[in-house]
Amino acid sequence: MNTQPVNVTEMLSGEIPAPAATDNAAASIQLADYELQHKLGSGGYGEVWRAIGPGGLPKAVKILYGARTGEHAESEMKALERMRDLRHPFLLSIERIEVIDSRLIVVTELADGNLTDRFTTCRNEGRKGIPREELLGYLRDSADALDFMYEQQGLQHLDIKPDNILLQGNHAKVGDFGLAKDLNATNVSIVNGFTPLYAAPELFEGRPGRATDQYSLAIVYQAMLTGKPPFSGRTAAQLTAQHLRSQPDLTDLQPIDRPVIARALSKNTNSRYDSCRQFIDELSRRRHARSTAAPVAADLIADTPVQTDLVKTRGTSGVGSAVETESTPARTTPVASENAGLRPAIVIGVGGLGGAVACDVKNLQSLEQPDSDNPIPVLAIDSSKHALTELRADADHPGLDFEETISIPLRSSKEYRKASDLDLSWLSRRWLFNIPRSCEVDGIRPLGRLALYDHRAVVRERIATLLDEASTDAAAQRLRTRTGLPAESGVDVYLVGAVSGGTASGILNDLGLMVTQIAREKKLSDVRVHGVLMHATGVARKAVDVQEANTASMIRELHHLSTPGLNTRRGFDNDSATRALAPFDEKYFVHLGDNLSDFDFAGQTQNVAQMLLQLTTTATQADFRSWQLKDETEFVGMDAIRILGFGTQDAESFAAASRESDGLAGPSSHTG
Repeated sequence: MNTQPVNVTEMLSGEIPAPAATDNAAASIQLADYELQHKLGSGGYGEVWRAIGPGGLPKAVKILYGARTGEHAESEMKALERMRDLRHPFLLSIERIEVIDSRLIVVTELADGNLTDRFTTCRNEGRKGIPREELLGYLRDSADALDFMYEQQGLQHLDIKPDNILLQGNHAKVGDFGLAKDLNATNVSIVNGFTPLYAAPELFEGRPGRATDQYSLAIVYQAMLTGKPPFSGRTAAQLTAQHLRSQPDLTDLQPIDRPVIARALSKNTNSRYDSCRQFIDELSRRRHARSTAAPVAADLIADTPVQTDLVKTRGTSGVGSAVETESTPARTTPVASENAGLRPAIVIGVGGLGGAVACDVKNLQSLEQPDSDNPIPVLAIDSSKHALTELRADADHPGLDFEETISIPLRSSKEYRKASDLDLSWLSRRWLFNIPRSCEVDGIRPLGRLALYDHRAVVRERIATLLDEASTDAAAQRLRTRTGLPAESGVDVYLVGAVSGGTASGILNDLGLMVTQIAREKKLSDVRVHGVLMHATGVARKAVDVQEANTASMIRELHHLSTPGLNTRRGFDNDSATRALAPFDEKYFVHLGDNLSDFDFAGQTQNVAQMLLQLTTTATQADFRSWQLKDETEFVGMDAIRILGFGTQDAESFAAASRESDGLAGPSSHTG
């Protein structure tokens, strides 16, 4: 072995070339007790070399750019001091820290390679990326290490990327701790030097948090699995803008993975999973559907590529302070279409998004059969007059008629303080002093309930009229004529609203009890109330915390009111018989997405409207009822909420799509 001592500064500056192989032996450079053999890589902070240490053991030697007193080396030194006492099987061990020629030298154990190397190998073998189960194994190890760093020292790595996930045998180790920060410190400095492609939005704003590494881990998963990261920017500026404001592109993931990755990539750190382990565990619980279609050469595919839309139930879960039971797919044997009788239904949309769904339900019915009566009546209730005006029909576009809307605006603070016709003892007076000048709810749940309470008489009257009309033979005949299916007795009332908003979050529970009470007063024997609870957040970051708090508060309140005997509602006239019932007979939670634009919201409300039409005007209603009956036998005595989601199944042709949909809908299928 030919070795030569070297000045580190000269080597890094390029004045001394890297060692090259000779005819007889590999040349090397002597650095302290280590023989540097060849450079493994370089980055913004320094170079990493493969070296042979004392005893002939291979090591990795990192040499930092700049003097020991420089900013980069000082930052790395602080991070290394934080990591010094941490011992974990999936953290790359630091064996030596030394200053040579004023340069900081870090010696660690040598890995076999990294995630990038493994990805390259898989691509060369003709794969899209690393096989899913193999990748999840590596990321599970990484998640354990990252959570250990936080739980033991309050540290976040802040530069999680494929190059820093090292592989040894069948396991992964997290390495390169140059950016690690102590989140418990009161003077956490601005983070520099991170990799923009994998960086969480809060890093660009200099405020890393508990779930920052989780965000990066989610990007690593998609990039290493599919070869396409969720953000496509080519420059640091483009990536910065996308991380801060754009939605991730998850179309290359299978539908079963998308909601998990979307949550881990939420712009709001509080919306992500509680830990990296929980995130990976959720991915691991989901199983990708195996295609039953035979592979077809691209030049033999004659059909146009299509997508089949799926409405899936993820199962039932408790709705206490948190979902504690694992969600499972709903499975049942489909009901024969000739036995699929339909029940008349009413759709009542509450708040801005709920009203949009009601409007979409009406418009979709009109588009299908323009010249016939719509069998599903709709009603939109909102505290915003402007929002209702936008939904109403005019000469330029279809929409709701005036009698299909109810405006429930708030009064001014002064009027409420003088009102003698209202019992406001149930409402904290501070809310009366905080009513917006617009007299709209403005995202505040207590004000949403106040709006309904103030207009409860007109709302009761309109709902009573709808129930009367839906219970007639004429309503059943309209349904039979429109669908060609038999009609059954009873009425289904669907109350739809975004529980992340102030209006729907504040009044949906009261509306559910109101419908039940009206049905009992009218002696309507079979009225079932369905709560469709939508959750979504917009792009306005200041509103996200309020939106998520509204959802959590509404669901906790719903759980309380679903406990027999506890649902006395001050301010509303609930008789003793009503107090024995829950607000809803069935509850469905629908997560529309986070950081949605107006365009995104419009697409999601149409999805919900299409789902409601399937449940009210097609044989799907009978299938859904059979799922509910099956769940009622399995979850006796449990307060449960069904979780619904929308997804797409990509297929190369219509024939392939048909085969895939048959497999997904079959009684023994498992969609994760």
